[in-house]
Amino acid sequence: MLKSFAGHTEPVNTIAFDKDGTSFISGSSDKIINLWDCRSGKLLESFKGHTSWISSVAFAPKKTMFASGALDKLVIIWDLKLRRKITKLIGHTYPVDSVAFSPDGALVISGSADLTINLWDLDTRTILKSCVGHQSGAISLAFAPNGAYFVSGCGKTLRMWETTSGRLIKTIEGHNAYITSVKFQPDGAFFASGSADGTIKLWDFQSCSLKQTLEAHFVLSLAFSDDGTTLISGGADKSVKMWIGPDWKQDKTEQNENFFNVPQDKTFHSCSMHMSNEISEDYERIFEF
Repeated sequence: MLKSFAGHTEPVNTIAFDKDGTSFISGSSDKIINLWDCRSGKLLESFKGHTSWISSVAFAPKKTMFASGALDKLVIIWDLKLRRKITKLIGHTYPVDSVAFSPDGALVISGSADLTINLWDLDTRTILKSCVGHQSGAISLAFAPNGAYFVSGCGKTLRMWETTSGRLIKTIEGHNAYITSVKFQPDGAFFASGSADGTIKLWDFQSCSLKQTLEAHFVLSLAFSDDGTTLISGGADKSVKMWIGPDWKQDKTEQNENFFNVPQDKTFHSCSMHMSNEISEDYERIFEF
């Protein structure tokens, strides 16, 4: 293990790295979001504003702000420079499961246990569209690099949506258990979904057809390298696996507390979720399969 960051008093549920990889934020069941310096391990700031445990965090593309979602039904936008809350986005009626910024940073999407995905305009701080169609909360959300579409993962199903209209474009099925993570390859040619069924599936962006299935583990998180040639997955088996394109063969696995030696020319911006033992019934149902 290269470094350990101690500061939270409850389980850490979500993590996001900034674009240049110098800092990251962590959201916890202690209701706090911490900002950390990667090199020194120093705690730079603690952000308090939620009244329940944090489920998702995401950096804006230009690193000027970040978003957080929590079980208190709120999405909060935070100013990184001034290190304070900008606004609360109020609209969900049940816990917020996931948040993501559009590539231009003008929009935020949030998925909730109220079965909606809200598309927020950050200038007006209003809901532009509320997308419905999932039968439970959208656990993972990802914008396509062009910003024109986004993908949501809920239960065993993926859905692709048009950003401007909120229109459902395609329902995608193929997993046999709950989907836990969705990520686009940086060039937008395809996207990956990880699941509790022990697989990672690669989907063509244009056709939404299945390109490849990778036999993995109970997947909790996914991240692509910035150049799109490497995919890593974090699993419930306490391992991290690396997959190398273009054939996406598994390169290596690191288990337990071994430090995962990522090549120095690769940068990852990952977001991972770790379920606590004190989760609600809705969250317990996520991983029943």
